[in-house]
Parts: sequence; structure tokens; C-alpha cells
Amino acid sequence: MVLSESGLASCLYALRRTKSDCAETIAPLMVHFGRNNHLEFFTYHLRRHFTGESQRLNYLSTVHDIAMGLGGPSKHFYEAFAQSGTLDDLIGQAIRIADFDPNGSNTVRERVAAVAFLADMWELKADRIEESHDVAQAILTVLKRGCRDRSRVLRTVSFEQMFKLLQHFSLSRNQFAPIIYKSLTFLLIEFHQYLDIREQLIRQFTSLFQQVQTIPVAILCEPLLKQISINGTAPMHPAPTEFNVFDFEFFAVVANHKRATVSIALQLVEQLAGQALSSVFYANAATAVLLELLHRFAREQPLHRAISKLTEDLVQQLVESERWKKQHNQQSSPGQSPDNNASLKKGKQVLKAAPEGESQSAALAKKMRERLIVNFLKQLILFGLEIVKEDLRT
Repeated sequence: MVLSESGLASCLYALRRTKSDCAETIAPLMVHFGRNNHLEFFTYHLRRHFTGESQRLNYLSTVHDIAMGLGGPSKHFYEAFAQSGTLDDLIGQAIRIADFDPNGSNTVRERVAAVAFLADMWELKADRIEESHDVAQAILTVLKRGCRDRSRVLRTVSFEQMFKLLQHFSLSRNQFAPIIYKSLTFLLIEFHQYLDIREQLIRQFTSLFQQVQTIPVAILCEPLLKQISINGTAPMHPAPTEFNVFDFEFFAVVANHKRATVSIALQLVEQLAGQALSSVFYANAATAVLLELLHRFAREQPLHRAISKLTEDLVQQLVESERWKKQHNQQSSPGQSPDNNASLKKGKQVLKAAPEGESQSAALAKKMRERLIVNFLKQLILFGLEIVKEDLRT
């Protein structure tokens, strides 16, 4: 910054030293300095006070602080930025800085500052920016590119800004809310196998669904649950989804969301039951969310039929397991009846029993599976679901 005794330089110095804490006080004074020509003041005179390698970064950050200090609805903001055309000029500059530059002239720090500026200006003056659909679309495009950038910092900031806009636009019923929502849904599916990115997105969606009960969760949940189902089975997705704590926190929020449907509940039950019966670490977490779904949709017959079919299959597996163990223990005993061969074969097919010489790890896995089934059925019984009790009686 050029040292000067001018009032403008003093205000800029104070703004820099206080780290935007005094922006609300200093910003109106800045508007007063440029009262004769706000566009010239902000795009020329103000810029001259910034030099060096960080000139663009410091200039954009300062303008950002001034704009936020004025606030979108204020008279000062309207005069200095909206009415004068300054906002349009700054938005155009920020879009060029935020976008990817193959020559590398736009640094990561500059792009992060530009992305934050664009998102805040869109939130403050959505009506002004959306007067030109191309401008709004250009901002959304650079945000999505930032989400796919190789810089982790830029990705993180871009995701956060998109979610901030989505929450604000959802509450204000902005026309771009569904567009941003679908864009973030596609990004989650695209990066689903990357644990760190998925965690950030899932946690953001969890917070969003908690705060906005009017948002249709099916738009996200249907493709997400489909993606989870095909992971580990499709050639393009050879690895199954590795669940974590944040996944079950998200499922719990969805289970209690106002816009959750029976269709979503059925898909969730399928995934949660799979985890409850296969994961020692997350069995209780998955079962807890599943019970919340049963409580929420207790009167829905499709869910009753799904749970009834599931419990019948699990009980049958336990029966066949015990039958196979009994037959296996008697296999070497003299006088064994040949009629038992068919039953023994059936037990092996159902439980996919290993041949003689079965490894100890495989035997432990079978035993753990049985324990998970017993624990799962026990939880359903304690929950008090009459369908489960009736299935176990018969």
C-alpha cells in the first residue's frame, strides 16, 4: 500500500489493521469519498493504493469488506455499487479471477477471494445479479469449477459457498435454489468414493436438511442410495461404500425430515439392514436409524411388508445354520442316515458353508454374522414391532 497522508489511505490502513471489524463504520466514509463518481472511485482511485504481487488479492478483499460493511439493503450500498454500475464491473472482474487460468496468472488465494466475493454479492443482491441470467450462470459455473479444482482449499471454499447460497435461496424461494441443489447432488455422486470430499458434502447436507425442512430430500437421496447400491457390484465401481459415522448421522436426519417419503424409507431400510447385519462397528448405529424409520412410518404397509420379509429371511438363516451345524457334527458318526444328505446340502447352500478345512477366520465370520442377526432381531423385538413378533412366533 502506498504510504500517504490522505484520508482514503488512513481509512484503508485502519480497515486492514482491524481485519474488517470496523468495516461497518469505515465503509460509509468510503462511499462519501467517491460521492462524485463511485465507479471511478472504486475501480481506479481505490485500486491505486494497492501495489505489489498481492495487488489484486488485497484490492478485491478490501472492496469485499466495504461491500459487506455497507450491507445489501442499505441506501449507501445501492448508491455506491448497484446504481453506479460498480457492482457489475466488480462482478465481471471477480468472475475472470475466480475462473481457471491455464497460464497460471490467477493464484489460488486470488481465486478463493474472488469465489467468496461472488457468493456474498449474489446473496446480498440476488435480484440485481439475476437481471442477467448469463451473469448468474457464469457465477454458478466458476463455483462448480472450483469444486472440481485440484486445490483442496479452493474446493473446500467453493463447496461452502454453494451450500451457503443454497440455504439462503431455499429460504427465500429463489429460482436458482433447485439448480444449485441438483449441482451439489451431482457433485456428491461424482466424488462419492473420495472419503474426505464425501464427508464435507454429507455434513453440509446434514446441516442443510436440519435447518430447511421444506427442501425435497428425495432429489438427493434417490441417486445417492442408488450409487451406494451399485458400489461393489458394477464394473465401474468395484469397491463397496465404506460407511462412516457422518453417513449414519445424515441418514438419521433424513429419517426425521419432513419431506422424507415411504419410497426413501424403503431404500434406507435396505441399506441400513445390510450394515446392521455385516458391520460390527456400525451395527448399532444402523439399527438405531432403522428403528427411527419404523417409528416414523409405522402405519405404512410397504414398510411392514419389507420388515416382515427381512425377519423371515433372517430367522430362516438361523434355522438353516443350526441344522447344518447339527448335521455337520453327525457327519462322521457311524450309522448316519443317507437321507440327511439333502438337508445337509441345503444348509450348505443357504449359508455358503466352507468345505472341510475351513479357516478359523471364516468360522469366526459366520459366528459374528449369527450374532449380528440375533442382535438385530432382538432390537426389533424390544422396539415392540408386532409384525416381527408374529413372524418369530410362526
